[in-house]
Amino acid sequence: MSVADRMQRMQTLLRDEGVPIAFILDPIDICYLTGYWTILSGIPGTESLLVVPESSAAWLAVPGLEVTLANEQCPDLDVRYLRPTETRVDGQRRPPQTVAQLVIQALSAAPSGAPVGADASLWRSDRRDALMEHLRGRPMKDLAPWLAAQRASKDATEQQRVRASARIVAEAAAAIARVLRPGVTEQALASEAVRVIWAHGGTVSHLVVASGPRAALPHALPTARVVGPGEFVVVDIGVFHEHYWAEIARTFVAGAPTPEQSRLLALVGRAQAAARGALKAGVRACDVDEAARAVLRDGGFDDGVYIHSTGHGLGIMGMDAPAIAPHNTAPIPLNAALTIEPGLYFPGSGGIRIEDSFLVRESGAECLTE
Repeated sequence: MSVADRMQRMQTLLRDEGVPIAFILDPIDICYLTGYWTILSGIPGTESLLVVPESSAAWLAVPGLEVTLANEQCPDLDVRYLRPTETRVDGQRRPPQTVAQLVIQALSAAPSGAPVGADASLWRSDRRDALMEHLRGRPMKDLAPWLAAQRASKDATEQQRVRASARIVAEAAAAIARVLRPGVTEQALASEAVRVIWAHGGTVSHLVVASGPRAALPHALPTARVVGPGEFVVVDIGVFHEHYWAEIARTFVAGAPTPEQSRLLALVGRAQAAARGALKAGVRACDVDEAARAVLRDGGFDDGVYIHSTGHGLGIMGMDAPAIAPHNTAPIPLNAALTIEPGLYFPGSGGIRIEDSFLVRESGAECLTE
């Protein structure tokens, strides 16, 4: 599905709901609907604004220094400047043009008193309060839940991009496995992964390399620590490719594993396999989480050792629904992209995490990083 198809689908929703215009400020929603993304996306003070009328062309306002990029990424979209202060271009003075001012201008073309659409529940409270002042009592329809549901089920183009990210991240983990040995530093291992990621056209989202006692820290960044013989080494890598995210985590032993290390690795592997077996469209996310949790519980470990949820959705530059967590009773959507990543953590001693990226297909869960 193209971004034009997504925009058309959103305009159909607006017409069906009797909403003449929508304002989209969340950078992920903007990227989903237009393809526009910059390293400034999401940074306070550098927000963009997407205006979607129900029956005419949408337009996008971005900070001035990103107009060229936006035109390149969105060649069929009307791109406008955001200017916080007055500027002078070609000898002519141009007044400030803020998000609030553009909202007021766009509302002037909408019927008086008609509702306004927005991904409002994702807005920062200060931005929501400021814009509400300009809506002049109009009712607001929150489009964030609808957009989240659309993003959770990946279309063919999105699936292709998640697959590409998954291939890159698997290559990065394999590269670390090839050079891992006692005496190497965490930073040296990380640099090998980064080299492979860039060589394959990816961008690093995050990179955890944690050895020995540091393996008990789920999000430990690599340091100059030297990997010792017989230590666990947890590697967790996230990669973006064409804005879409995939992840992998592997736990290695630097040298021959002890029987207890082998037992623990096998236990976490069985927990992941149980969750993968439960992962189907329509199954509650909490039931997938419980499938992994039950295996670890039967192995003698409770939630004090398994300290996080079993997985999360993969999306544009970050997480989408669904969260594979005990609290989430929502059904898994067909074509969801997500992780399954059970782990065990022993403070002061070490830890284990095994993670793969999956697509939820009609036939079940397809592993993309195997």
